[in-house]
Amino acid sequence: MNRLARPGFVALALLLAWLSLPPGPLPWLVLVADAPLAGLLLHRGGRGWKRWTLLLGFAHHLLALAWLGRIHPAQPLGAAAALAPTTLLLGLYVRIGLRGRLPLWLVLGSGVVGEELLRTVWLGGMPLPSRALAFAGSDLGPGLAQAVGGLGAYVLVFSAGAASGVAARVPQALARGRAGLRPLLVQTGFATAGVLLACLPGWLAGPARTPADLVAATEDVLLVQAAIPQALKHSADPAAVRGMFDRHVEISAAAYRAAGSAGFCAVLWPETMIPWPFLSPDLAARFPRAWDNEVGVLRRIRADVPEGRDDEWLLGAIHHRGPGPYPTVHEYPSRDSLFHVRPRHAPAMDDPLPRPGPPPGAPAVREWRPPWHGPEPRHDKVCLVPFGEYTPLGRTRAGSSSTWRCWWRRLR
Repeated sequence: MNRLARPGFVALALLLAWLSLPPGPLPWLVLVADAPLAGLLLHRGGRGWKRWTLLLGFAHHLLALAWLGRIHPAQPLGAAAALAPTTLLLGLYVRIGLRGRLPLWLVLGSGVVGEELLRTVWLGGMPLPSRALAFAGSDLGPGLAQAVGGLGAYVLVFSAGAASGVAARVPQALARGRAGLRPLLVQTGFATAGVLLACLPGWLAGPARTPADLVAATEDVLLVQAAIPQALKHSADPAAVRGMFDRHVEISAAAYRAAGSAGFCAVLWPETMIPWPFLSPDLAARFPRAWDNEVGVLRRIRADVPEGRDDEWLLGAIHHRGPGPYPTVHEYPSRDSLFHVRPRHAPAMDDPLPRPGPPPGAPAVREWRPPWHGPEPRHDKVCLVPFGEYTPLGRTRAGSSSTWRCWWRRLR
């Protein structure tokens, strides 16, 4: 049985993570999801805890970040390998705390907060997968879902870790009988108080507000952000992805009607809100379907822009560029870019598609640009998040070296 205990702890931890983290069906289980890790650290005095904790960290992040595989098959594996050491460091912290005779609920609660903070820094600012998402992303009643905006997400993270620490002590307390019952009740009281404290701001605030679209107009710029789920950008349903784009067009058109002839002179959409990639001019002729999508975006916006307006639009989209050649457009190096375009210069819905490249007989130019691009057609995001926005060493390309230089400057 001892041989099966450690694999059992790992399997139980993965099952609890799958059930509790969004879109898991039982988010309440996040309150005991870290108990198997504590079991690994306590089993037989912690013998062999390092390799099993590292394995658990790798498997946990592979499961939680499996959706990255829609972007690149290597990304879940790379992210899991890069983030597994954070679980190992969490285990080391808990072991040191237990040797100092600190209660497990306190050590594990503070440890998971530190692990998530470290993981966020490790990922360059992306807090995934956070235990607080199980609270904020699910209907757990008034209080818990709003506590993120009250005391902060990490209070919920601490509560989940503390509750898991109490749960990990239950088998030991039951084995000791009455002698173990009193300490267990005290620890349960502390953990429960932490959860109630996290709920208090939400209860005082009342019912949660439904997320609303953001439309903010200044003297120069109209900011548009639709209230849509983040995961919709990676949906496998084409209709759902198109709906994201359609919603932004509808909001922008309504803002134009409200503003009339006055107001802003530019419209800003957030990063990657265009679900189809834009191409560098040298790839436009090679991938006509992607080119059709790019022109279709500008056509649709032009159709909804009132006549007489020639405003600049700042559109967030993925940009693919050379070198190559590769068989599909998605294999080309990419950047999260902000495109500066004027939809009024795009072809109308019933006009033929423009041919990418200079017209026949025209003198050779360095680079052809579509007529709706301005003098500075786009701004590229330089410092990408490793394993989230690109895969380090996944392909030899010029962009990788600049990204690594950027991260090296940050570290220094």
